[in-house]
Amino acid sequence: MFYAALDVSLRSVAVCIIDDDGKGRLERSVPSDVPGLVRFLNEFGEPIHQVGREAGPLTQHLTYGLREAGFDVVCMEARQVAAALSAMRNKTDKHDAGDIAQILRSGWYSRVHVKSVESHHLRALLTSRNVMQRSCIDLENEIRGLLKMFGVKLPMRLSRAALYAAAKRHAHALDRVVEPEGAGHAADENQGASARHRRRRPKTCCRPAPHVGRRQRVPAQIGGGGMT
Repeated sequence: MFYAALDVSLRSVAVCIIDDDGKGRLERSVPSDVPGLVRFLNEFGEPIHQVGREAGPLTQHLTYGLREAGFDVVCMEARQVAAALSAMRNKTDKHDAGDIAQILRSGWYSRVHVKSVESHHLRALLTSRNVMQRSCIDLENEIRGLLKMFGVKLPMRLSRAALYAAAKRHAHALDRVVEPEGAGHAADENQGASARHRRRRPKTCCRPAPHVGRRQRVPAQIGGGGMT
């Protein structure tokens, strides 16, 4: 039986394949995408018993991609793997992949359940909704704070539509705040354009030309002479 271990990073994956005796058979670094990993594992030429990796950001993507290709993927608990790798002397992606392969072969690990794709979609939806809600609350608090400086006190319990309507009614109080900011932005743009224009101007030599402003004797030409 053969065991394959993956040490996954954002751009690349270090792959180590060992046999049942723990001897290394193949080591290589491949891009961190499913087609490249599947192509590499199939090109090995021998059936792979298990493919192991520690839990991380790309767990769901790589695990389900390799399982669809017919591989038995084992996701190991990250803290246990990190504790085992911390005792090793050489800390490189290549050596870490080999050590993970030995852990996979020995069975000294805790298997981690990988959630379904639907659960990840739902989690991403809830996370994005939470971020949007926090952004809206921050914006509302900022509007209340700006209006409060000019004596406009809005009620504590106010719907979002009513809050924006009140902000529009008292928008004249914010004119002096918005205008200088826009003027400063325009001045900054003009200054940047002027600086870019100065960089594009050809460089001129400021060194004065020699013998300017005084008379100088010039050698006579053949066939004639003269003074300047």
